[in-house]
Amino acid sequence: MNKKIWIQFVQHYPKINAKTKYWKIFPINYIPTNDQLDDEGFVLGKIYWYSGFRKYVFNGYSTAVFEEDCLRVIADFCEQQTKLHKENKKNVKKALV
Repeated sequence: MNKKIWIQFVQHYPKINAKTKYWKIFPINYIPTNDQLDDEGFVLGKIYWYSGFRKYVFNGYSTAVFEEDCLRVIADFCEQQTKLHKENKKNVKKALV
């Protein structure tokens, strides 16, 4: 089953030397400039590391509406980024030993 892609993930760098990554979600046909990454007008939500769950999580903005394909793409993205984060963390620990 092919998922329709209606959204895009744009990595955002709110903190210098942050230990985890952070993405904002925009409509697929919207191309944000650097100035617009901080403009919440077209942002549908964000994905960030939530230490309570030890996973990347999705926080949709209150006016955003998502259908099942978008939610699956978001869930898959969160799962993939969580796995990558945990693998990278293990590799760093191995390199330090």
